[in-house]
Amino acid sequence: MVKDSKKYTDTEGWGFAKFSGNDLHPTGKTASFAKESCIACHRQLAEKTGYLFDVPMKVNTERLIKNLQK
Repeated sequence: MVKDSKKYTDTEGWGFAKFSGNDLHPTGKTASFAKESCIACHRQLAEKTGYLFDVPMKVNTERLIKNLQK
């Protein structure tokens, strides 16, 4: 997630990315993906955590970074 209140007005100031599978491939094919999928869950967390999940995910961070650099 990236915070930019001017760029991401449709998702309450957050830019989202979602990855799936062992190779951490990006999901969501259109710009409306975050508006339709991500913000609905994250909005429920706004009051307590500022839209952020506070439970760590089990993700191979090194592999994620390598895939983003491709």
